[in-house]
Amino acid sequence: SQSALIICCLQHALLIRARFCRHNAAFSAIGYSILMNASALQKAPLPRLLFGLRGWRHPQWIGGFYPEDMPEEWWISYYSNEFRSVLVPQEYFHNTSSDQVQSWIDDTDEQFVFFAEMPLSLPWQQTEQLLQPLTPQLGGLTVDMEKFQGLDVNNTEAILHQAAIIGPLIIDWSRVSAAIKPVMQQVQAGCYWRHPQQSLSRCDGKSAVVEIDCGDDAQAVLDARALRDFVESCISIEGTSTIGVYFDGNDSAMKQARDAQMIYQMLG
Repeated sequence: SQSALIICCLQHALLIRARFCRHNAAFSAIGYSILMNASALQKAPLPRLLFGLRGWRHPQWIGGFYPEDMPEEWWISYYSNEFRSVLVPQEYFHNTSSDQVQSWIDDTDEQFVFFAEMPLSLPWQQTEQLLQPLTPQLGGLTVDMEKFQGLDVNNTEAILHQAAIIGPLIIDWSRVSAAIKPVMQQVQAGCYWRHPQQSLSRCDGKSAVVEIDCGDDAQAVLDARALRDFVESCISIEGTSTIGVYFDGNDSAMKQARDAQMIYQMLG
């Protein structure tokens, strides 16, 4: 059958990778575990996982990731060759223009996916103008629901309905008030989780986001086995079709994102 052929090919590919990576005991162990779980993972429809980082404007990456002589305006294009998605921090929309946002689209291919933090500190009309260029490649908008506390419910509903037209809304459901929850259900808002503080669960929205807080604490960095377990837990999320997985924090975030993406590719 087709599924048997897929599993056979996966097993063959993993055996080759295991030989190639035999010097790396940690990832050899990952490959073996993935091999054992491959059949089970192939049985159910899996969400598409997109790995990346929160933002691409990190001066500390110069010389390590970005070539030292590369202009900053080329960074997003260079980044998109390594990762297929990015979470745009809300501060990127401050002191910028819709033309500059359009350049992010122009400098990436049409398969590259942007998720964006909705800049709630800006007037809605300005926010809408800035987000509009991203629409063709927008996976979703993460919304900090705490920013709506104390605001008029009718105005909040109007803004959220308009934002949902631009792209799928993604929220931390644990922070949604009872008054706003019906609106979020109506627009089929997806789920936002911050790992490891929050546990992953079913999500019935079109898109979801998992943000990994690498932090400055060495304890926040996942070892090879923990990273594999994390990727498999993301794959196991039911109800949604696309999940953006973004690493944020210290210098280990880049390596963690690369390793997680490799594990996901091994899973097929």
